[in-house]
Amino acid sequence: MSDTVGVLAAKELTGLQPVSNIVSIEYGSPPAVSRWFDDYFTERDRRALPWLATFILLAFILAGPAFLLWLASLLPVDQLGNSGSSVHAHQILQVIAGTLGLTVAALVAPIVVRPSLIQLSQDGIRKIWMILGLVPLKGPLLTWSNVKSVSVLKRAGITDPRAYELVFACEDKSDGMKLLLGEIEGDEKRQALFDVIASRATNVDADVIDVLTPKRALSFTEVWLNALSAPPGRERLLPLDENMLLDTRYKIIRRLGAGGQGTVYLAEDLKESGNVVLKETILPVYADLITRKQALEDFYKEAFALESAQHPHIVKFRGSFVADHRAYLVLDFVDGITLSEAVARQGAFDPEKAKLYGIEMCDVLTALHSLSPPLIHRDFTPDNLMIAQNEKLVLIDFAVAVTGDKNSSDVAGKASYMAPEQFKGKPTAQSDVYSMGCTLYYVLTGTHPEPLNESWPMLLNDSIPQSLNDFVVRCTKLDAKERFQNAREAKEELARLQL
Repeated sequence: MSDTVGVLAAKELTGLQPVSNIVSIEYGSPPAVSRWFDDYFTERDRRALPWLATFILLAFILAGPAFLLWLASLLPVDQLGNSGSSVHAHQILQVIAGTLGLTVAALVAPIVVRPSLIQLSQDGIRKIWMILGLVPLKGPLLTWSNVKSVSVLKRAGITDPRAYELVFACEDKSDGMKLLLGEIEGDEKRQALFDVIASRATNVDADVIDVLTPKRALSFTEVWLNALSAPPGRERLLPLDENMLLDTRYKIIRRLGAGGQGTVYLAEDLKESGNVVLKETILPVYADLITRKQALEDFYKEAFALESAQHPHIVKFRGSFVADHRAYLVLDFVDGITLSEAVARQGAFDPEKAKLYGIEMCDVLTALHSLSPPLIHRDFTPDNLMIAQNEKLVLIDFAVAVTGDKNSSDVAGKASYMAPEQFKGKPTAQSDVYSMGCTLYYVLTGTHPEPLNESWPMLLNDSIPQSLNDFVVRCTKLDAKERFQNAREAKEELARLQL
C-alpha cells in the first residue's frame, strides 16, 4: 500500500458517507481532581460538597476579619507602642489570599490548560476547553480545505501506539494540529474520529487507518484462511529482535529458547500490562496447500487444548495470532525453572518432595482427562513441567496433545516417557499416567528411565521408601490393565503413602 490513501479509498474501506453534523469527541483523561473525587467520594458526598463550601465561605466572611486582627495582636509592638496591626494584618491577608489563589490555580489549571473535547464538523476541526466543566472555550478552527494531509508521528525508539501523535499538516505551512492517540480512549471514539477524517481530509496516511480503526477479533476460520492465502515469502528470515512490536501490542523483550520449529520469546503486553510468553511456530511457505493446512491445524490444536484446560497448575492461555508465516501462542509468563533444570542443578529430589510434586501431577492429569472430550497430553515429561516461584508445578506445553475421542495415527512424545500403546499410535489417559511415573522416576534418581521398561527407582537410589518405589512401578507397568486406571486413583494411593 502506498504511503497515502486518498479519501475515496478510505471511504471504500469504511463505507462512509459525508458528514454534515457536528461531532464532539472526548479528549484526554479526566483531571487528577476528578479522578480523586471519583475514587474517594460517594454520590452522597458530592451532593454535600456545595453546602460545605457555602458554609466555609460564610464562616470566613463572618469570622475572617476578627481572626486576622487576633493574629495581628500577637505581633510585637513598635517603639511607639503600636502593634502595627493594620500593616501586619494586610500582610497576613495577602499571604492567605496568595496561598488560596495558588491552590485554586493548581486545581483549575489542568482543566483549563488541557482541551477536553475535539469538535469536528463539515467545515473543520477544533479543540475545546471546558472551563470548570461548564463554560466552553473554543480553539481556532482548522478548516478541512487547509488540511494538506493527516499522518501518524512515531517517536524514535517508542513502540507504544498510545505515544503516537495524529498530525494534521496545513497547506499554508502553519502549525496545524496534533492529537495524542493516548488521549483518545476507546474504539468508538477513535472510529468516530476516523469516520470524519476519511470523509473530509484529502490525503489520509495508511497508518491513520491502522491506529484509529478497531481491530476486529478474527475467528479461527478467518485467521486460518488469511494465513493460507498470504503470499509466499517472509519479511524476516532471522529471529525477532528486541523491542519489535507484534500484533500491535506485544513488544519483544528477549528470547527464552529456540527449537527446530520456532522460538520462545518473552514479551511485554502493552495493552494489558505485564509480561507474556510468545511461543512461535514456523509455518511452511512454499509447501503444497495440504502441508500448510496441516501445519495450521497442528498449531490450532495446541491453542484449543490450552484454551480448554483451565487449571491453577496449567499455564494460562491468552490468545493466538499469525504474522509473516509464523504462528504465535500467547501464554502467561511463568517465572521459574523446569523440572529437568531443577534436577540438573540440585540433583535428585528427596522422597517427600517428590511425593508432593507427584500429587500435583495427578491433579493436572485429572483436570485434562476430565474434559469433554478428554485431553491426552502425550508429552508429560520433566521438560514440560515448570517449578514456579511459589514452588508449585505448572504444565507449559501442549504441542502434541490429542483428544481422547479421536484416533491418532502419529507417534509423538519422548521415547523414555512413552507407554507401549503410545508407540503404536493409540494413546489413552493411562498413557499419561505411565509418563507421570517415568517423570517421578527421573526426579527421584536424576536419570531418565529406560524406554519400554518398568521403572524401579530403588535400583539407583536405595534411600527411596519401598512404598514410593512400588507406586512408580505400578504407574509404569507395560500392560495398561495393571496400571492405575486414572490419575485420580493414582493420587489417592500416593496421598496414603507413609514415607
